[in-house]
Amino acid sequence: MKHSLFRTLCVTVAIGATDLAFAAAPPAKEKIGAIGRIAPAGEVVYLIGPSGDQTAEVRVTEGLLVRAGDPLVVLAGKAIAESELRMAELNLREVEEVGAKNLRLQELAVERARRGVALAKERLDRYHKLQGSSISQQETELRQYQVGEAELSCVAAEEQLSQMRLNREIAQSRAREQIHLSREKVAKTTVVAPTDGTILQIQAKVGENTGGYALVTMADLRQMVIMADVFEGDLAKVTVGAAATATNSTLTQPLAGKVTHIGRVINSQTKVARVRIVLDESERAAFFIGMEVNVSIAR
Repeated sequence: MKHSLFRTLCVTVAIGATDLAFAAAPPAKEKIGAIGRIAPAGEVVYLIGPSGDQTAEVRVTEGLLVRAGDPLVVLAGKAIAESELRMAELNLREVEEVGAKNLRLQELAVERARRGVALAKERLDRYHKLQGSSISQQETELRQYQVGEAELSCVAAEEQLSQMRLNREIAQSRAREQIHLSREKVAKTTVVAPTDGTILQIQAKVGENTGGYALVTMADLRQMVIMADVFEGDLAKVTVGAAATATNSTLTQPLAGKVTHIGRVINSQTKVARVRIVLDESERAAFFIGMEVNVSIAR
């Protein structure tokens, strides 16, 4: 009888404790589920080569960190483009140096013509002073004609000098423009990194044509995010700053992060909006770019 009473009391105490435990336990927080993909915070950059050329050299490897402006792929057309640039530079040098010498010669011709005008006028004046009243009309006309011829020669020399200067300026402008175009052409024969980032994929192969596909794919992996598709019915429950986790059978541990942006545009077909989650462990997430994950967002 005592043992039966003791067992009854123990069962009663246990049930009471269980009831207290259930009463004390806080209700589980509701979470919002979504499907998302891991991606760099910035855009993935696809560097497409020009048509009509070939890959001559690949200067990077996958996984390499590069800086903006670093050369990634060199095209076969670079040698020809550099040769054209050298020819354009030589042409400008010729225009400037030869043009300067020709201008100097013409300036001397103008100076000689001006002296000729001065001399012709001086001879005419001297003739008038020396002959006095016995000046020959024929001789006077001859000397006046010589003055006129000298002045015409001077005007012609000055006009020619002006035209030569204009022609030189035009030739210099054209030569500089050709150099500019040649430099642009040379620049296009080397694919360079547009920003700092990591080389994700290299499709360029030496000797193959370059048009129509991405030679190199790269992205800045310093900050990784998850772009989650949240159903329109749950969108109002999501808040900026809310904690979120992402799981996948490949991941040994969930990825954690926080909501930083909630999209306002709902896809009319899928009925979802895009939510951006910034991850805490970008270095780990960077090995799973494009992976689909199950996202859980705390309310």
